[in-house]
Amino acid sequence: MNLRRIIIAVSAILILVTIAALIFLPQNLAYLIIKERGPVENAQVFFYVTGAFVSWIYARQKIWKGGYHGSLILLIFALRELDFHKKFTGISITRTKYYFHSDAAFFAKLLSALIVISIIVLFILFIKKNVKVFFQYIRTNKNWALSVLAGLVCMILAIFVDSSLTNLELLGIEVSRHGHIIKIAAEELIELAIPFFFLNALLLYGSQTTETKKG
Repeated sequence: MNLRRIIIAVSAILILVTIAALIFLPQNLAYLIIKERGPVENAQVFFYVTGAFVSWIYARQKIWKGGYHGSLILLIFALRELDFHKKFTGISITRTKYYFHSDAAFFAKLLSALIVISIIVLFILFIKKNVKVFFQYIRTNKNWALSVLAGLVCMILAIFVDSSLTNLELLGIEVSRHGHIIKIAAEELIELAIPFFFLNALLLYGSQTTETKKG
């Protein structure tokens, strides 16, 4: 069984276990599976780190020129899932209020600003370099490109689900505790799909590129 099949099997098991937990287990037990640092979130980090490792190997083997940049971006996503961006004060360094907060030292604010700016520049350069080729392969229905697209769509869905309860409250709709658990489960499963699709795309790209070189 190759790595791609193992990843698909692990993802399927996690999704089925989460759904089964929501249906059959008491709310407190179900929450243990989908909570922060729970199995589903840890799987997200695992997939991001695995993807970063695969991307790094592709760069070393000259399979993908953007492999090192791709590896760094996936590691950044993994660190975000671990809440590294708010380890020091509990406030995300990507939020404006961090830089006006008294708990953060001036040097920490300066260093955080440099990190955030560097990440933004990295993302812009990465997108600028790869977006044209990416859309070309989308138009030709390359399955790895479609997998990347699915990951990007899941990112948008995750943002929508994350803000869904706030939007309902603004409309005066009260959500029960069970509704909150369902929302968290939906968000975590969609966020699990993001690194899965990216890693799947990398493995598909690698196998197709290798086969093309052999041919």
